[in-house]
Parts: sequence; structure tokens; C-alpha cells
Amino acid sequence: MGPMGTMRFDQETKDRALRLYYEAVAEEGATKIRTRRKIGGMLDINPATLNNWILKAEKEAATSSRAAEQDKDAEIARLRKEVKQLTEANEILRLASAFFAQAELDRKQK
Repeated sequence: MGPMGTMRFDQETKDRALRLYYEAVAEEGATKIRTRRKIGGMLDINPATLNNWILKAEKEAATSSRAAEQDKDAEIARLRKEVKQLTEANEILRLASAFFAQAELDRKQK
């Protein structure tokens, strides 16, 4: 027990409770509150505590999702810039190749 008689749960217990909760909601289609009560009763966890863990996990997932989206956007911007640079380099090489090919033809005609 922690301060003031509150129980402390290890991360493994929290992870297990969350996994059981999400599986039950997905499979059984029960209401979230009923599922929290059921899982809480199975694991001897107050449903309000389980709800706090669920809210925290959902917030972390949303933050992670936003970060992944920002990373993806940054990668797309970087790749677009690289494509633009490569397209410009190819155009320069194409023009140089045409110039030297024409110079070679002119040299052979003389």
C-alpha cells in the first residue's frame, strides 16, 4: 500500500488490466463502465483507478499518434524537397548532355 492506504500496482498489472479491458470492449461489446467494473472486480482494482489508467493510455496513444503524423509530414516534406533537387539536377545534366552532343556533332561536321 502507498501513502494514505492507497494500493500501488506495478506496470505489468496495469498493462494486463488495460489489455483485458480493450479485449473485452472489442469482443463482448459491453458498455465501458460495465467492462471496467468487471475487469476491476477480476483483478481487485477500483474501477475508477482502471478508468484513470484507460484515460492516461488513450492520451498517450493520441500523443504518440500525433507525433507519428508529424514525423510522417516531415518525411514527406523532406522527400518532396529531395525530388525537386534531383529533378533540377537531372535537368542540368540533360541540358549539359545536349550541349556536349551538339558540340560533338559540330566538331565532326567541320
